[in-house]
Amino acid sequence: MTKLVLIRHGETDDNKDQYLSGWSDPCLNEAGRQAAEALAAYMRNIKLDTIVYSGLQRAEETAYIIGRGRNIPILVRESFKELNFGVFEGLRMKDIEMQQPELYKALEADFIHFRFPEGECLYDMNTRVIAATEALLEAYREATVALVAHSGVIRCILAHYITGDINKHWCFKVEHCSLSILELHEGFPVLTKLNDTVIK
Repeated sequence: MTKLVLIRHGETDDNKDQYLSGWSDPCLNEAGRQAAEALAAYMRNIKLDTIVYSGLQRAEETAYIIGRGRNIPILVRESFKELNFGVFEGLRMKDIEMQQPELYKALEADFIHFRFPEGECLYDMNTRVIAATEALLEAYREATVALVAHSGVIRCILAHYITGDINKHWCFKVEHCSLSILELHEGFPVLTKLNDTVIK
């Protein structure tokens, strides 16, 4: 059995204030650090063989808090970055609706294929995330790997392996410092934990 432990990073100020934060690189705020510490304590009895994170600072901080004292590899894989919101990075959805109403309508009409200006679309992000996940699962067969990433990344993985349908992307709630566990039994995916949070 291969086990993939999916962890969303701790909160940042951009998250708290509802600014789009895809490839922009804020650090954790104090609440995010406290939640990561609480999650690390909660996970102390979960054996991990390695930890992988997206390369963005908020995921890196969370990964190293979880990995503290474990003496296991902590690796970066940039293919697990969040959706690239392009020129809309740092804006709120209501800002986009007010400033770019036509683009906002296009996004609402097709959230899968709408490409953020100078960024990417969910379909492209999903393609890179699933390819990276397949490579990770192949490299760590019969191991337990923690992936510290982002809500969009984790939803891509869950929608793909549990439903096989990108349209189900938004059917999964993934909160900050939440824990979801996907087990692969001879390639058959089983979701054993979803959005488990220590700090409610």
